Amino acid sequence: MNTEQENIINNWKLDDWSLPMEAFKYIFTHLDNNKTILEFGCGESTNILRKFYNVISIEESKQFSSKYKTNYCPLTNNWYNLDDVKFALKDKNYDFIIVDGPCKAPRKTIIEHLDILNTNVPIMFDDIMVTEHLNTMTTVAKILNKDTEVFQCKKNKKSVMWHDGKQFGVII
Repeated sequence: MNTEQENIINNWKLDDWSLPMEAFKYIFTHLDNNKTILEFGCGESTNILRKFYNVISIEESKQFSSKYKTNYCPLTNNWYNLDDVKFALKDKNYDFIIVDGPCKAPRKTIIEHLDILNTNVPIMFDDIMVTEHLNTMTTVAKILNKDTEVFQCKKNKKSVMWHDGKQFGVII
């Protein structure tokens, strides 16, 4: 982790709608700068990631997509429109995946679309304190025959919802 990354961690400013500070610490210590991240769901975290990484961000909200300058992929059948996702990923390689969306549909639908993703990279699932998201991560790990790591985060002093702290997991 470099000095700028340590400064972000030590002066955490995001609330619990964003990826937790501990998730950034994980990314900063496991992924070299200038690598590429595929992110499902964007927000303030996206801006931090872009300081150090190339980010391919897929977003269902036209408003968020415009605000954070991401790939707008509206929902179709409870997942991001596949043609839009394939177009956004065409001829692109990535080294890490973050699943923090979709917001308005079940994340478990990713299971039906693993074939379009490079699953030979670590896959982080945010918000796994929500049973459905934890079950999705566990199912994906079983399909891929991979292990998972689960992380309990400290309570965020800017907590909006998760007063006991969030959880995230990584398929490795």
